[in-house]
This record gives sequence, structure tokens and C-alpha cells, in this order.
Amino acid sequence: MSPKTGIQVANVWGDATKGAHGAFFRFDPGFESPVHTHTYDYYAVVIKGDLENYQPGQKPEKLGPGSYWYQRGKQAHTTACVSKEPCEIYIAQQNKFDAQIPPKTE
Repeated sequence: MSPKTGIQVANVWGDATKGAHGAFFRFDPGFESPVHTHTYDYYAVVIKGDLENYQPGQKPEKLGPGSYWYQRGKQAHTTACVSKEPCEIYIAQQNKFDAQIPPKTE
């Protein structure tokens, strides 16, 4: 992925690059991912900032601290940090974290 700005990851348990884990993800203000998928499902909770996590064609809704979502594996979506402060989320996942940008269809 080539987001506009950066992402930082801090493992709490396990290792996000290898398997089951719980990790904090920090997104710089203005971060917006391209439409992408993950191989495996995950659960996320917003700790700080305002994020949007939505599928193509959906109207984005702000998710503030305390909001949570379930992201199904292989489901295309966009994630964006829409606050002026960094956004932080906690992700719990039973497999490694990855991301793929699906090929464009015309």
C-alpha cells in the first residue's frame, strides 16, 4: 500500500506480521488508504481520533473513540484518518495482518 501518510504498528501480544495478535495501529492525520483487502478477518476499536472505514459505494461515517468494527477478510474497503490529530486503533486478529490492492476492473 502507498498511503498519503504513515502508519505505525505496536504489537501488544503476538506478532502482526506472523500470526495471531493484538496490536495498536497509529495513522497520521490525513492518512487515506487506497481501496484494499486483507486476507483474514479482524476486529478494531478506535482509541483516539476520527476514522472512516467503509466499502466502495458506501457513505463514509466518522468513527470516534470507543467505536468499533468487524472487518471481513477479502472485503474491499478504505480506511482514513479524518481528524487533525493522529488516529489510533486496536486490532485483534487470529492470523497475520496483510493488505492487498485489488486489480482495477473496467
